[in-house]
Amino acid sequence: MITDLDTVRLFHGLDGLPFGSTVSQARDLLGSPSSEAVDEYGDTTLEFQQHGLTLTFWGDYENRLGYIGTERATAAVSGVCLFEASEAEVAEFIRDVLSGEFSERDGCEHEDGQIQTWIDCDTHGVTFWFLDDALYSIDWTCAWSDNDRPIWP
Repeated sequence: MITDLDTVRLFHGLDGLPFGSTVSQARDLLGSPSSEAVDEYGDTTLEFQQHGLTLTFWGDYENRLGYIGTERATAAVSGVCLFEASEAEVAEFIRDVLSGEFSERDGCEHEDGQIQTWIDCDTHGVTFWFLDDALYSIDWTCAWSDNDRPIWP
């Protein structure tokens, strides 16, 4: 049922679940979600706690997969597992391995009261989230064309 969901392919999604996938394709691969919600914009969000994944399907784009968030400790970006890495280590990874540009953001309060910080790598559409200077979550989106349309792999 699950293929290699630990391999993060920036702008492409996860191996086995690329951006542009449908809700039914995600269900076929991952099983039943632990929760499902549709927001005021018509976007559908499925949470798969058993897999450490949050998937958002964009209503404006035929309800296709456009956003993936993961807290999977085994998720690897370009072959490197970054979970628990510090902000400085992730910044170095973005600069040296991804050859990307990034911006660091000030902290905000996390749901448990801790202060979280994040690094946006706009070059690759990925955000790295930290608690106590340790990476705990990654989320990313597909690539976009010049005319603000998603590019599905």
